[in-house]
Amino acid sequence: MDSLKASGKLSGFFPEKLLKGDNGRPLPSNGVFWSLSHKNGYAAGLVSKSPAGIDIEKIKNISDPLFQRIVSNREKKCFEINDQKIIFFRCFTAKEALLKYVGIGLAGLADVNVIKVKDFYNLILVYQGIKYKVEHIFFDKYIASIVKDNYKIKWHID
Repeated sequence: MDSLKASGKLSGFFPEKLLKGDNGRPLPSNGVFWSLSHKNGYAAGLVSKSPAGIDIEKIKNISDPLFQRIVSNREKKCFEINDQKIIFFRCFTAKEALLKYVGIGLAGLADVNVIKVKDFYNLILVYQGIKYKVEHIFFDKYIASIVKDNYKIKWHID
């Protein structure tokens, strides 16, 4: 919650109420959208005048079956690096942030695909024929990913 308040303070606006739909999707309040993510002592939050999604994960070892479940061979070929942990968590957090953005949750994970890695901090996903840009930030063995419209968002991690 503090990270959401910090983003609101930086942006100059905040939702009147933190409303959620039946599926747990954050609902806009008075034209302000919001998204939260938290892992092991960190929280990432944002407020925006347009839909947005954020996810944060600790970069750690993962099994080969889990990697293959989340990252297709085609997606893996988009990356110029071979670090399986970085590839996995860039893909997973990007996909989860996008699913928060569109409001459907992890049930749609298999329908989201990485189609281009622009650089170490940006990639492009496609979902239902629409392309989405994802921004990454790395810190203290964690990665955060954000999906947003072209609106400038000031986001915060505690």
